[in-house]
Amino acid sequence: MPYMKNGSLPAVFTTQDEQQHKQLKNPIAPLYALSNVVTFEGFVDEVLGVLFQQLDERFVDSHDSFDLGDWIQYFAFDVMGTMTFSSRYGFLETGQDVDGMLQSIWSFMLTVAPVSSRPHFNLPVYPSGSCHIGQFP
Repeated sequence: MPYMKNGSLPAVFTTQDEQQHKQLKNPIAPLYALSNVVTFEGFVDEVLGVLFQQLDERFVDSHDSFDLGDWIQYFAFDVMGTMTFSSRYGFLETGQDVDGMLQSIWSFMLTVAPVSSRPHFNLPVYPSGSCHIGQFP
């Protein structure tokens, strides 16, 4: 959860106040309505075809083993790239982490996880004063 000098910044997934949750959710709720989500189905189908093609070409004849979890992650990122930029990142075509993007995200999460769970750890990481030692329990 993001923090500011007077405490945590409210977020749609973390606020416990129902009125505040409604206020935060209303502007983005239409994005997740079924009528809007189905418009993305073509993008998912396109990238799903690439996934199947890559798995067939790489593993059907060779019978090599592979980590399906990696390929599902490549698929997810290429779907998001297609939906956002109308272009895949190339994870599926290369069968690997393109430009170290996934490793960068993992490294960032290793830093952010302990800092976000204990806000007083922010000071050594973010010495701007946005969080003070002892301010949060």
